[in-house]
Amino acid sequence: MAGSSGGGSDEENKEEGVYCICRTSDTSRFMIGCDNCNEWYHGDCISITPEFSRNISKFFCLLCRTGNPALKTIFKGDKKSCGECSACVRSQNCGKCDTCLDGAGKKCRKRICKVERKRREEKREKRRREEEERLRAEQEERERRKKEKERRRKEKELQLKREAEERERRERELEEQREAERKRQALERERQLAQQQQQQQSSQRKSARDKYLQDDEYVPESGGSSGRLTTKRSSTKKQQRQQDYQVAPRRLRRRVGDDDYSWNDRGRTVQEEAKQCFGPKCAQVARANSKYCSDECGMKLAMSRIFEILPARIQSWQKRTAEAELSNERQLQKIREQIHDAHLEELDYRRKKMELENLIRRAKSTLISEEDVEESEDQEQIYCVTCGHEFQTRTAIRHMERCFNRYESQTSYGSAYPTKGDLAEMFCEFHVPSQQSYCKRLKILCPEHYKEPKVMDTEVCGFPIQRELFNDEDVDFCRLPKKKCIKHISWERMKRAQVDMEIIRARLKREELSEQERTIQIQMASRGGVLGLMLHNTVEHDDEPPHSLHSDLRRNSNDIGRSGGPHKALINHPRFKEIREGPGSPSGAYRGDHDYGFRPT
Repeated sequence: MAGSSGGGSDEENKEEGVYCICRTSDTSRFMIGCDNCNEWYHGDCISITPEFSRNISKFFCLLCRTGNPALKTIFKGDKKSCGECSACVRSQNCGKCDTCLDGAGKKCRKRICKVERKRREEKREKRRREEEERLRAEQEERERRKKEKERRRKEKELQLKREAEERERRERELEEQREAERKRQALERERQLAQQQQQQQSSQRKSARDKYLQDDEYVPESGGSSGRLTTKRSSTKKQQRQQDYQVAPRRLRRRVGDDDYSWNDRGRTVQEEAKQCFGPKCAQVARANSKYCSDECGMKLAMSRIFEILPARIQSWQKRTAEAELSNERQLQKIREQIHDAHLEELDYRRKKMELENLIRRAKSTLISEEDVEESEDQEQIYCVTCGHEFQTRTAIRHMERCFNRYESQTSYGSAYPTKGDLAEMFCEFHVPSQQSYCKRLKILCPEHYKEPKVMDTEVCGFPIQRELFNDEDVDFCRLPKKKCIKHISWERMKRAQVDMEIIRARLKREELSEQERTIQIQMASRGGVLGLMLHNTVEHDDEPPHSLHSDLRRNSNDIGRSGGPHKALINHPRFKEIREGPGSPSGAYRGDHDYGFRPT
């Protein structure tokens, strides 16, 4: 037992008050007492420090141990180990576990005591709870800051909105004031300009009148009756010219939008010549800026053109297949063959997926080999291309897989809508509330939302040892325990992902080809419509002499009208007959410029 001060149980020691081998009464230093003779010793006298004394359970001095050799100083037990299990007894590393293979100086898993393992689990659980508490506190703090930031943002937006409204109101008032001032100034300028023009015109008229009077008033030097006669005649002429000047008409200004009159150089208006309506059998005058007297005449002429041109175009279209139609048919045939091939490819990969599942089921039923894992003599160090860390070549596959999962988790692949159909089971489809999206990684390769099942100690690796996975019937499997096999890490997941990726690729290819097929079908369906036939025409270069398009259309329409061909029903349509004859129009009253083969005979 140890303490900072103490005394012996003997009456002599109590009376004398001396301790230790130095036989002094100093109790200010560190002291430790013997559990047999109850004598107290200074720590520096017997070379025992306070730190060392904390590990001592029972202390016996040198005199007691010399007198009784059975007495030994007992130290406190190590709480990290029990000292009884096989892990505490084991003195060498196994060299096969992951901690031994990593070579990072960690303790072998087979030498970890159950007490230490339990203590580690408790510490890990404690750290996890502390981490969760810390994360929860950080999340609450972030939420609080976010709400505070949102509140400040809304207040700032409201303040900015109020300031903007106030600024707009002031600007609007200033603009109204400026507009009123501009109007007042414009009115003032117009008034002043009108006054100036009026004064200028009056001055011009006065000067012209004075000049006119000065030119006509001529008085000769010699007097007499002839002079008086000349003055009277000149005064009469002056008055007549003054009256003509006063009643002279002002030059008319041209009004905007006045199209019924034309203006000559002298400012006089001349009314344009009236035109006849272009409508079939219409003798009315056309409207201004139009070729027709009414909308009905324009519609009748358009309908007559359709009935005139469309039958011949339909007959020509049915006579010869368009080259674009043949090209689209060839493209459709090729695309349908590709769609069929893609469908067969998808079925083939689905069959391979079923074979893979059967193969994995057979591999799990095999027995584990008792042979130990082969020790690799190659202990070279390589660098990871992803993170740049150095590791052994035998642990390369496991390390690279972890690196890939870690960096793949930093990027998200999502869509706003879930996948429907038979492909939904191949995608992750985990809903991320923060992003309002569904994860679109392969389900079996998703590092965030997919967790591999725990590997049991009795589970075999089962990797098929062969070159091609689906051809051979007799397959030999890797019989090492799955935890110890470092060559075929997660091979089932990789093979499943490979087959799923090929199925998705074949399905996407088939959907793309189906979209191309639909586009071509739309093109073929839209070809040959009324608008296309009216706007386009295919000319067949035969040995016939050249002729004009108008005469060709007239000849085709006359032939169709006289014959009982396939378009007789179209020609004899009531609406078509009404257009040809004209409702309420007498025979011979048609005087239009275009007859389109419907002139009465």
